[in-house]
Amino acid sequence: MSTAVLMDIMSIQRYVFNSNALKENLGASHNIEHFYDIFNHIKGFTGGGNALLLFDSKEKAETEIKKFMVESLKNYPGLTISCVWEENFDETNYKESVKNLFFKMQAEKNKNIPITSLLAHGITSECPRTGLSTETFNKDGNQPEKSGYISSVSYSKIASAKKAEESAQKILEKMGLTEKYVFSNELDKLGQEEGVDSYISIVHIDGNDMGARFSASNSLEKSKNLSTFLKELVKESFKKIISTIDVEIDGIKDCLSLKEEGGKIILPVRPIIMGGDDVTFVSEGRLGIYLASIFLKEFEKGELPDEEKFTSCAGIAIVKTKYPFYRAYRLAEELCRSAKNTRKEKRQINPSINSSFFDFHLSSGGLAGSIEGIRDKQFRNAEGNSVLYRPYDIRDFEGGNENIISSINQMKKNLPNSKIKELQRVLTLSKSEQADFLGHMKFRQMKYKNEKLPLVLGVNYQNNLFVNSRTPFFDMVEMMGLIPQYVIERGEF
Repeated sequence: MSTAVLMDIMSIQRYVFNSNALKENLGASHNIEHFYDIFNHIKGFTGGGNALLLFDSKEKAETEIKKFMVESLKNYPGLTISCVWEENFDETNYKESVKNLFFKMQAEKNKNIPITSLLAHGITSECPRTGLSTETFNKDGNQPEKSGYISSVSYSKIASAKKAEESAQKILEKMGLTEKYVFSNELDKLGQEEGVDSYISIVHIDGNDMGARFSASNSLEKSKNLSTFLKELVKESFKKIISTIDVEIDGIKDCLSLKEEGGKIILPVRPIIMGGDDVTFVSEGRLGIYLASIFLKEFEKGELPDEEKFTSCAGIAIVKTKYPFYRAYRLAEELCRSAKNTRKEKRQINPSINSSFFDFHLSSGGLAGSIEGIRDKQFRNAEGNSVLYRPYDIRDFEGGNENIISSINQMKKNLPNSKIKELQRVLTLSKSEQADFLGHMKFRQMKYKNEKLPLVLGVNYQNNLFVNSRTPFFDMVEMMGLIPQYVIERGEF
């Protein structure tokens, strides 16, 4: 029998994204990714903020964990850890033993959360970044005027930002692209046009049914192999994004205002979190949907013997560059949940459906309330029908002449811009006004043969803009400005 210790990092997203400075987000993500490195020599596995460690004795476990906790408080203030242990961990009944540990973990999380950073009090100044007590002087060599005392939580993130930058550069090194491209740590250098309102896409991706996969593991070796496989699959899926950008760089240059640094092109995408099956990256606003689709498709190529294929879901929040990052991330996370819920509903109807889904939202201002509430209030027409078709199965954008991208391309060719804008507007009106629009369309189709609505996913909308209370056209008009023109002309993702 071994002594098993299960640890879990709590509130990872709040720790990583509670700053609007990308540099701090990256440093915080690096801290998470390397938090358990000290245990590399110990039997067990780590992944997704969790660590399962096996020790020869209770005394050895206590010594190692106490040492680790002291080091984590010193080096990673602000990171909160939940920890449980089992003195007689039965590896011969691995699945049930792990299940019991996770039950213990849930009970532990329901208790008081320990304080892992110094709190502000009456005689100390307040950190402008976190609101905590200021304890550490941060010297900013690039902007001396911003040097000053900050909290130890912020300082630990900033101190790791350089390591995060080096880690990102290693991706380019392995791909042989370091002489051509560079990542930026600034959100306004992702290819936005200067002098106009610019947008970024925050993409959050999460693997489907991963908890069930790990629960089904009947040995430590299988859990460890799955964890290692996922980490590599995530890296390869993100590398596919980079290789696609490299191949299509001329088309991207025509769409975006790419910048250079040291003679190298600044990539219009930046990874933030790539741990386990939990992924977050940021891109120029017009690339978010497309790059997310590339990742989802590549992730599906991952295979393990005797296992169902891997799929994932994505949420894409498209917001103004200066919008508070944590709030935008929370929106992306909520959109990812929306995509997962749609996938779950479709699988209940047809269990053979096993693909990746995504949802997106474009915000030109502030956001108040949940995405469900926003859509219920702002995206229903006079008849009470939602004008949104999303979330989407990634297959909706592939193959044939009736996929979403191909239909967008046909609509751009067949209709003048004024008619496309009118179409989006009339979707929000009454059924009679929609009928008048379609009647006028039929008249113009007789006069101008090509001026007609395209088939979309095999459905004919010539007689009714809503079929089964759904319409794809509002989404399609939005996506015209959210997907690169050369991709639309190609006709599929």
